[in-house]
Amino acid sequence: MHDEPDDDDLDDRHLDPGDNDADDEAEKPRGARRRLSSSRNWLALITEAERIYDDYQTRCDNIDRLYANLSALAQLNRDRQYQLFWANVSVVAPSIYSRPPVPVVVPRFKDRKALPRVASELLERSAAVGLETEDIDGEMKLIRDDLAIVGRGVPWLRYEAKGKGASFTEKVCVEHTDRRDFVHDPARKWKEVDWVAKRSWLTKRQMSKRFKPISGLAYLDCAYSKRKDDKDADDGRLKAGVWEIWSKSLGKVLWVSEGCVTVLDEDKPHLELEGFFPCPRPAYATVQRRTLIPVPDVMFYKDQLEEINEATARIAALTDALRVRGFYPAGAGDIGDAIETAIKAVDDNQVLVPISNWAAFGNGAAKDTIVWLPLDQVATTITQLVALRKELIEDVYQITGLSDIMRGQTEASETLGAQQLKSQYGSVRIRDRQDEMARIARDIVRISAEIMAENFQPKTLLEMSQLDIPTDAAIAAQMKPLQQQAAKIQQELAFAARDPEIARLAKANPQEAQQIIGAAQSQLQQLQQQIANPRTFC
Repeated sequence: MHDEPDDDDLDDRHLDPGDNDADDEAEKPRGARRRLSSSRNWLALITEAERIYDDYQTRCDNIDRLYANLSALAQLNRDRQYQLFWANVSVVAPSIYSRPPVPVVVPRFKDRKALPRVASELLERSAAVGLETEDIDGEMKLIRDDLAIVGRGVPWLRYEAKGKGASFTEKVCVEHTDRRDFVHDPARKWKEVDWVAKRSWLTKRQMSKRFKPISGLAYLDCAYSKRKDDKDADDGRLKAGVWEIWSKSLGKVLWVSEGCVTVLDEDKPHLELEGFFPCPRPAYATVQRRTLIPVPDVMFYKDQLEEINEATARIAALTDALRVRGFYPAGAGDIGDAIETAIKAVDDNQVLVPISNWAAFGNGAAKDTIVWLPLDQVATTITQLVALRKELIEDVYQITGLSDIMRGQTEASETLGAQQLKSQYGSVRIRDRQDEMARIARDIVRISAEIMAENFQPKTLLEMSQLDIPTDAAIAAQMKPLQQQAAKIQQELAFAARDPEIARLAKANPQEAQQIIGAAQSQLQQLQQQIANPRTFC
């Protein structure tokens, strides 16, 4: 059994743009609060985007099976394969990401002002706590694996608030998005993307909780089914795929689902983000020129992998054939039986084969009683295949840029400079991937901090950051003695200006009088600045 989520758990908003045709008039489903626009154009946009990326998705399905397929690996009679792709990913993945990101929030300008400094520390601490509670390391590793295996990793962020009063909680959720559950407007570069969409799979009960108050019974028309693309990860319940579309040009967020003629919900973005989308630019490895279609790294050395597997299969077949085999004359009586018994005493398998027409093998001499099957050619062929496979593996390492030092291999005769050169060569080839993972981590922290700053309650931020920042009431109480002190100084200065006795003393010693008045005025100015900007001095 699976626990059904609360209504707040289903408040995931995100979808796409497009003008409705004249025939797509707004409808009002049964029980809906308002008329809702047609979903036909939105579903058509998503279908077209999926068609453009269909070849990429098909290739990725094959690559996923090539990387790790338990049923195929468990077969006993399968062809032998050299698992080089899995080995390469196991080396590259930890090289491009190995530790969870640590948020760093600092003022853009180093002017040492107290307010920006305190605000930065508040956001930095809150972001660190938020990412830790969301298991950012696990999500980043999923993004990293997608980047290393299929060439694209996508995160998605959302704001979630639950409860009321003392039980009120809020957080920023960071989620890895499956490659088939993310589509966007086809474009040449990310800046030209006008809409992005993320698919969530909801049961009928979840759909009712999330959309019935808005679109009435429209959710009943959605296409509920089992996930065919993820049958090994499907829980067996009937679910509908709901696309959450964020349209930059229309400034809207919409929810549509296959089978439903109207949108399930549409509204202005509930998050006001600088980049509009609740996701950063995906982490890309290589993209097809003038498009955003990823090209997985394995496609660049797929031919070499196939040749390596073919060589491995031949080596395995020849190795099985590399066994001692001999022939002896049939009907030789006790001599033949003795030879066979002697050989079988060493190996349970039959080694000698009786030949009736022995004249074709020997001339009947004693030394020709047994003729052994020649193995030199088989052994030589295996040696040549092993050497060929080694050359093919080196070709793969040249293509991927995996140097010997990254694989942990070296030679005692190599100098330190040679080893450093190998390491630098390998790091240059994967530096783009490392920079891409660093950018994704930075963008996740940036969007997370933006959501916190604009949506979190002050109490939540203070609890997360554990900072002792005074409240407005505390600041007002702290400013009251300063205001009284400033008023007293003003009164004293005004009295000194009117008192003839003080004027006579000042005339007798003007330098000392000027110093006293200047000190009082300076103190008054400082007090007035503190009163005008109380948080700057707290």
